[in-house]
Amino acid sequence: MPEETARLDVHCRGFLAFLESAGVLDPLTRELVIERALALDGFGINLHRIKVIVLMVMWQQDRAIDTLILDELLTGEEDEDYLVLQ
Repeated sequence: MPEETARLDVHCRGFLAFLESAGVLDPLTRELVIERALALDGFGINLHRIKVIVLMVMWQQDRAIDTLILDELLTGEEDEDYLVLQ
């Protein structure tokens, strides 16, 4: 957990919490996303990268993605003024 807090900023953690509270991610899938993010040695982890990882994990698991959530996942870095859960 300390490594997660150190490597995933508040925007990333807030976004993952949002997805989980919306029922998009279950706790197991959330942990898989975090594991894949932490495996990115040599790269900073930002909100855009977390979104890509979430998409990859969901597609790998052949999960249906709601259109509104898909739109949220496909927004770019310029849209990072995101609700931050603290």
